[in-house]
Amino acid sequence: MRRLWIVVATVMTGAVFAGQTGIAGGAVGHTRPATSCSDLIRKYQSLGNARKNRANRASPGSTQTYYANLAKTYNQLSRSGPSQLRSAFKHLARYMTRLSQIDFSSPSSVQGLGAQLAANAQALQPDIQKIAAYFASVCHYTSPTT
Repeated sequence: MRRLWIVVATVMTGAVFAGQTGIAGGAVGHTRPATSCSDLIRKYQSLGNARKNRANRASPGSTQTYYANLAKTYNQLSRSGPSQLRSAFKHLARYMTRLSQIDFSSPSSVQGLGAQLAANAQALQPDIQKIAAYFASVCHYTSPTT
């Protein structure tokens, strides 16, 4: 059982690395292009609220839904966000899709994935840094990356 919690903690840590840029989360299904800094900042700030709400009612099902919503929003941003960030959003969308497919209520579904997901999250660091740099240099807004 202790190993399961270590794996879950590893998965969630990896998700935190990927989700820290936060650009998504609030307006899933929103179709207006998010090319302006104000749109991106608004989505980033709404992620903080979504993350807090998820923490208050964290269950395996709500965790999967949370990551599925992030994946949808990152996919949208990979099509309509700033062109310099589209590939970064696409990579984050793939990672969030992967997280949304994990059955967190099943230990067998989670076991063995921790190291792989943590490695994938680590591979996303250049994308996260690229997004944070865009926020800082173009939008003049500092977003936490750790």
